[in-house]
Amino acid sequence: MPDSVSQLSRTAIAVLEMIAAGCTYEQILSAYPELSYLHIFRAAQEALNLAASSSGTPRPAYTVAEKRERYPRAYEQWTDSEDARLRTLVQAGNTIGHIAGQLQRNWGAIRSRVQKLGLVNDLTPQEQARMGRIVARESLGKPVE
Repeated sequence: MPDSVSQLSRTAIAVLEMIAAGCTYEQILSAYPELSYLHIFRAAQEALNLAASSSGTPRPAYTVAEKRERYPRAYEQWTDSEDARLRTLVQAGNTIGHIAGQLQRNWGAIRSRVQKLGLVNDLTPQEQARMGRIVARESLGKPVE
């Protein structure tokens, strides 16, 4: 095992091996029920920090803790009640930005969850258009936020 890998935690190594094998978040969480999504994000952060320290590249733009200062529920698992509240807020015609504030998550998390739950068509036409523009910008690699 290379020295750099031995500097990673056991959890990080297990998670990263599964990611490298093409496993989804759900598969990782099924294989390691004691883990949460947050553990997966921490494993990635750990690997990035190690890579940055060994290559001299700057640290990532933000940490989970920094993101949570603005969005307290950032990177936490979604609950059934949050999904229900998201549905209600979307169907009431709220914007992604307003929903993000209500659910204490960033707009990207809300957008992703709206897509995952098949709620895009429930958004107002204006929000659908805005979301389409954001997705198009992201596909071009342009910053959105």
